[in-house]
Amino acid sequence: MVGNKTGATRLGFSLLLKFFEIEASFPRGVDDILPAAVSNVAEQVKVDPGEFVKYRWDGRSVKYHQAQVREAFGSREFMRADETRLTVAGWGVPELRDEWLHEALRSPF
Repeated sequence: MVGNKTGATRLGFSLLLKFFEIEASFPRGVDDILPAAVSNVAEQVKVDPGEFVKYRWDGRSVKYHQAQVREAFGSREFMRADETRLTVAGWGVPELRDEWLHEALRSPF
């Protein structure tokens, strides 16, 4: 999946992929990714870790990368219909916030 990507794009995509594999969600930005993780993944994909600051967190590329990662894990974005199904199934606990539901349903497991 990273073979056709180079530089900051290759590193950023690889970090999104690994983060999603571990957390079942995406980082919200650069601050969610530990510098040690950047160094480790950069070494694996043979990109200078300094390239990570060039990865764009806004725009079409990151959305496309997230879609590629979701597809790889057989996941998809949370939709309102999912919330309805959870409520009908007894998961409509008022204390749970929409954000929690979004994160819970992103898990590929």
